[in-house]
Formats: sequence, structure tokens, C-alpha cells
Amino acid sequence: MEKIITGFIAVFLLSFANSVLAEPHIPKPDSFSAISQEQYQEMLEQIQALQEKVETLENYIQAIGRFSIPKEIEFCGQKMPIDKWYVREELDKQLLALSYNRRQVVTWMKRSGKFFPYMESELKRTKLPDCLKYLIIAESSLLEDASSRAGAKGIAQFMKETGRLYNLSYSEFVDERMNFEKSITAAFSHLRDLHNEFGDWPLALAGYNAGAGKVREVKRVQGVGEYWRMLFLNKNGVSTETNSYVYKIIAVKLIFEDPKSFGFLLGEDDVFLTPETKEIVVALSRPTLLTDIARRYQTSFFEIKKLNPWIRGANLGKGTWRLKIPAN
Repeated sequence: MEKIITGFIAVFLLSFANSVLAEPHIPKPDSFSAISQEQYQEMLEQIQALQEKVETLENYIQAIGRFSIPKEIEFCGQKMPIDKWYVREELDKQLLALSYNRRQVVTWMKRSGKFFPYMESELKRTKLPDCLKYLIIAESSLLEDASSRAGAKGIAQFMKETGRLYNLSYSEFVDERMNFEKSITAAFSHLRDLHNEFGDWPLALAGYNAGAGKVREVKRVQGVGEYWRMLFLNKNGVSTETNSYVYKIIAVKLIFEDPKSFGFLLGEDDVFLTPETKEIVVALSRPTLLTDIARRYQTSFFEIKKLNPWIRGANLGKGTWRLKIPAN
């Protein structure tokens, strides 16, 4: 209903703007002695600027839900079997859903400016496909403190057990699943291991979502080796999110690579940037309140918690800690 109302409002605004902007309604200077030539010219320029905005809005509305799926799609160096009707329909479904969920997609685009540079550098360093960064959007919407009902936490959504396998510490004081840099490094290492096992990126992504054990089980029981022909079911026989998981990641990639084709108008200045920080090394001989640490380094409890979301509570235990604080 909200989408329908929004559509009616947009159509009304366009109709109203076009009626107002029609040239015959523009008063001529000789009709109003109080209006000078300069004022009249200024009015024309303002109306022309508004007309351009209306045209942009018209193009924006027309782009919503009107897109063409490429005839060939490559993801992480592998061709997607887009010629299969079930593959094409599911991808279309995901693209359409994201096209109408504009607030969420724009938020992802804004956050990407803050997080993608580090991800891209890590993927390049480890010689992994750049497209894997879109998995992080599907996992957490680029939220460092994301939490799921199943117990996964952080921007890469690790469970405690899997996190420990990739050196993410968990204790009374810290939860490194919410340390952006460490969890991203761990996530890409996990994806590399999954790819080494399955030899296929879609299956590796499915394994990240459902677990490697589940992928092995589906391969064995259903006798297929391609993600596109697998059906993931829970213990009650109900379809799980893994069936659409890879499609969603590919849909995100397509939109991010060509946002205008999907009606997304976002400038370079609209994205969030990584805050300027400096690292400090804090040696503590006993448990210490973050407020005391903040005072020592002329910052605040708020900024320490925001820049170091992996700190679980209001204090840190005995030991040596590396913290981020504002650069200035």
C-alpha cells in the first residue's frame, strides 16, 4: 500500500509541476510593471532548473521496476546460467525487490564508502575476487554491530565457534566478531577455505550462509553439484534463505555497478567516509573503565565505543589493547 501511495504522490507532483512550468503561464515583463527584466530572467532560470529536476524525477520513476537483465552475467569469474528459466526468474525477483526497497539500497550505497576501501584492499592482497565484498552487504547491511537471532554477530556475521576457528577472540571484555578489520580478514579466509573445498564460488557463498556441512549434505542427497540446481530445506521441509542468497548477492552487485539503470541517483559526495582515527596502545595493569581511558586520551566514552564496537562493556581487563580514537 505504501508503494502505491508513493506512486500516486509522485504522479501528482509531476502533473502539478508540469502544469505550473508550462511556458504559456509565465508572465511577460510588460504585463507587470513591477517586475524588471532581471527579475523576469531570474524567474525563467529558476523555472528551467525546476523543469530539469522534474525531468530527472520522471526518469527516476520510469526506471523503478523497469530494467533489463543482461544476457550474460559473470560473478567471481564464473558465468551465471541466466538462460535457465528458474535462474532468470529468481534473479529478476531479487532485482525487483531491491529496486523497490530504495531506502535500504541507498543506505548500503552510503555505507559502502566507509567500508569498501578496506575490503577491496584485503581482497586484492589475498588475490580473491573483488565481487566477494557484496556478500558482506547480504550478511549485515554493512553494520559493524549487526546481530542475528541465531547468534551471529558483526559485519561478517560469525557464530562464536566459527569465529574462534579464524582467530576472533571472545571474552568477558571483547568480542572480535565486531572488530571490522579482523572480522573481514576472517571472512575472506573462510570464503577461501570454502572455495578450496567446493571449487565453486556460488557453493562457497552458500556454504558461508548455510554451513559447509549443509552444502555437503544437499550435494550427497540430491546428487547435484551446482548451486543453481540445489534446493535447501530446513528440518520441516521448508525452503531456506540459502536458495535466494547467492541471487541476492549478484543482484546487489548488478545494482552497485550500474545504479542509474535501476533508478538510483547517488553522488560521490553522498557516501559516508571512513572517519579519521589514530591508534593508541593502552597497557592496563588491572580492569579499567573506558571513561578513565577516555579522559587520559582527551576523548569520550561515546567515541571509544563507536570506534571500537568490539569492546563488550564499559571497561577493559588487564592487558595491552590497541584502540582507535579520533585523529583530532
